[in-house]
Amino acid sequence: MDAPRLRSHAAVAAVLAVMVAGGVGIYAFVLSLRPCLLRLEPGSVVTYRLRTEYSELAPGGAQPARVHEQVINLICIGRDNEVAMLSPASGPGQHEAIDLLAFASDGSVRRIEGDQRSDEGKALGFFDFNLLPLPPGSEQAWNVSLVYAALPPGRRQVQGRVKRISNSARPEFQLKLNTIEWIDAASGRYRQVKDPVCTYRFDTRRGVIESATVRLQAGIERADGDHHFTVCTTLELAGVDRLGDDAVAVRDLALASAELQGALAADRRERLAPLMRRLADATVADPRLLAVATRLLADAGRRLPRPAAPAAPALNWVVQIGPLPATQRAQLVRLGETLIATGVPCSLADLAGGPVLRAGPYARQDQALLARVQRQAGRLRAQWVRGP
Repeated sequence: MDAPRLRSHAAVAAVLAVMVAGGVGIYAFVLSLRPCLLRLEPGSVVTYRLRTEYSELAPGGAQPARVHEQVINLICIGRDNEVAMLSPASGPGQHEAIDLLAFASDGSVRRIEGDQRSDEGKALGFFDFNLLPLPPGSEQAWNVSLVYAALPPGRRQVQGRVKRISNSARPEFQLKLNTIEWIDAASGRYRQVKDPVCTYRFDTRRGVIESATVRLQAGIERADGDHHFTVCTTLELAGVDRLGDDAVAVRDLALASAELQGALAADRRERLAPLMRRLADATVADPRLLAVATRLLADAGRRLPRPAAPAAPALNWVVQIGPLPATQRAQLVRLGETLIATGVPCSLADLAGGPVLRAGPYARQDQALLARVQRQAGRLRAQWVRGP
């Protein structure tokens, strides 16, 4: 064996290994510095699965967990990360909802209400996309001030601390918030959200949150004492795809659906008809948007005032025979029986002047009917008179 040559090859291999390791390290370092910017393209659809598991803490240990699962669709309807969020019913008697949201590149989100942006996002149970803040740059740890929509009004602005717990093309972060306590305005009872912690991963290549887990303890005071629950909510990215529909048509349908949902909630019935026409004229084929639009159309249809039924015509006319002397009462009875047998309703009445036979009542005078009664009456005179 040629020892010098082997030593030469080993040295070259070692140099190459060092270079590869260095290159990998540099690449990993570059990836760790890659900015985390949330970005959605118009027409794209980001689908998540949201799972909430909670169980009550009892003296004997935690009770069996209850699980609630949802599928959330974020449909981008415009530039600057404007989306229509489709979320299913969250409880009995509720329906799937559409909410217009505006995401900032740092992950913060605000609801769009008409031409305005509100100060908060949308809570899905204890989950809120605002719990997933992204770093302004390559920070490893930073303080945040965010709005947590799951809390009551007046307590939603919270302070937290975020740290980066892994660096890669899919960096991972962790947000910690302090315990929040308040007195419920409606019941006057104590409420608590204790030590919420959110751990989440961001996909820098696709520009979306890949996964998140929110853990906390929830406390509630009831008539039978205090109750405490462990809550774990997980968000998992199910897919990113694109709609096949025209972007303008999708945006118009989403906006009209959200407006109709708001009009129904506020019972603004004067807004229903024009919004229903916009939904009915939509050319979008996406089944997710169509399902929401169809349900809203049905709800709105039940709210529209129904046209009043046409008033029944007044029955003001009768064909009258009499009054006659009392001795001719039997003759009128027989005549009435004959007319009834031929399909003419009749009634006998006794007036001060004597008995009368009335055929009717009718809404208007009919000379053919008068002639028909007159033929049966013979010498007795029949005439139209106002009904009683």
